Amino acid sequence: MISKKIILFIILTIFAGYSVFSQPCLPSGISFFSQSQIDDFQTNYPNCTEVEGDVLIFGADISNLNGLSVLTSIGGTLSVGITATWNPLLTNLTGLNNVTSIGNDLIIQNNHNLESLSGLENIEYVGGDMKITGNASLQNLTEFNNLSDIAGDLLIESNDSLMNLSGFDNLTSIGGNLNIITNFFLVDLTGLNNLSSLGGGLFISDNYSLIALDALINLDSVEDLFIEKNRSLISLAGLENLTTVGDDISISENLILTGISELSNLTEIWGDLNIYSNPQLQSLSGLENITEIGNFLSITLNNGLTDLTGLDNIGSVGSNLTIVYNSALQNLEGLNNLSSAGGLYIIGNDSLSNLTGLNSLTTVENLINIEKNNSLLNLAGLENLTSAGLRLTITENAFLNSLEGLNNINAGSLYFLDIYYNFELSECHVQSICNYLAAPTGTTDIHDNAPGCNSPEEIEEACLVGIERYNFEDYFSLYPNPANTFLYIENKQGAQVNEIAIYNLMGQNIFDKKGNTSQIDISDFEQGIYVIEVYFSDDIVRDFFVVDI
Repeated sequence: MISKKIILFIILTIFAGYSVFSQPCLPSGISFFSQSQIDDFQTNYPNCTEVEGDVLIFGADISNLNGLSVLTSIGGTLSVGITATWNPLLTNLTGLNNVTSIGNDLIIQNNHNLESLSGLENIEYVGGDMKITGNASLQNLTEFNNLSDIAGDLLIESNDSLMNLSGFDNLTSIGGNLNIITNFFLVDLTGLNNLSSLGGGLFISDNYSLIALDALINLDSVEDLFIEKNRSLISLAGLENLTTVGDDISISENLILTGISELSNLTEIWGDLNIYSNPQLQSLSGLENITEIGNFLSITLNNGLTDLTGLDNIGSVGSNLTIVYNSALQNLEGLNNLSSAGGLYIIGNDSLSNLTGLNSLTTVENLINIEKNNSLLNLAGLENLTSAGLRLTITENAFLNSLEGLNNINAGSLYFLDIYYNFELSECHVQSICNYLAAPTGTTDIHDNAPGCNSPEEIEEACLVGIERYNFEDYFSLYPNPANTFLYIENKQGAQVNEIAIYNLMGQNIFDKKGNTSQIDISDFEQGIYVIEVYFSDDIVRDFFVVDI
């Protein structure tokens, strides 16, 4: 029988051997610039199996990594290749087969003859970012079947031979962004079918052969969603379960994308919504459950859209609403519930004949710019707009003939007014414009419109047409004029006053008092021109005055 001392000796020998042959090393990392450094690694660093720092591999004559077969983990970054001139002879990564974890980034970059990632089969965890970029001969990623978690970003970029993402089948979690960019022959995202957790944004762009996103069906939330320049993408099938986008959405330059109905479970967007240059997009149906846009809403260069149906439940846009160069857009139906926006830009929509659809809009906090809409005849649809902050710009609308629709804007909310190069525009004397010109608070630029609207003076004259001053000064004095707090009436002849009434330029009665008074509180009046009528004995006199806030 073997004595207990011999057994104990054998056990101690095994553990001693383990401690000799498996130990952390190289806390500052190591760089390999040649094949000889790879081959001599085990000789130069005996017993080194767990590199604590970075491992960098880039050398013109490196053809295999067999000398690194003793490595079991890398505490820092593993980087294979940097620029296209490095590792031209490397066709696989055999030699790294025993590495199971990488503490920081995994970078496989610009290895133009790398055909497979053989050697990475046992990696289960990447503690930082994972970047597979610029490997022109790489055809698949099947070696990542044991990888379940990436703590940082996953970037798959410019791998010209890659057709799908098979190999990521067990990947369930990405802590940062998922970036799939400029992989020319990537047809679908098969391999990501089990991805259910994405801590950052989803960026899929410039994949010219990509036809489907089906593999993303298990994602329910992302920070950002960018689907851009995927020329073969027909639909967003695969995003049906997406309910939350924490920041921005951009659906842009997808040449044959016809619809976005798969976004129908989205309920809120905290950042921007940008629908840009999708020429075959026929409808915005799919956005019906969104009630608020936290920042910008931009609908630009989508030449298949005839209306904005799909945006029906959006009540507010935190920053600018931009509707620009949508050549087939005929109306703004779909924005019927929008009540406020930071800014309003309606530019270059050649088929837009009216602004119907904005009927609920009451407040625009900053600039309003209505420009180069060659079919626009009037501004009907803006009747409920009462606050237009800072600047109102109406320019280069070839057939615009009236500003009807702007009647109810509080002139006190305006600081700058630009109306020019609307060659058919002759009717500018709507209530709001008249009121602003009566006491402008900023610069006014009005020229090159039709007669009646070629200058502030022409508009002011039109504003006062029909207001007759019935001998008011023979009986009463009105001061101050302009006024802003109180309006005083001096009765020169001691006439018996029966009633005093005040009207705005639309003929609406806003003040009426029986009997005589010498002081009228106008502190709640909006800026503008008003008509005052005094009834006395069997006569009536009329004058106008200006409220200047």
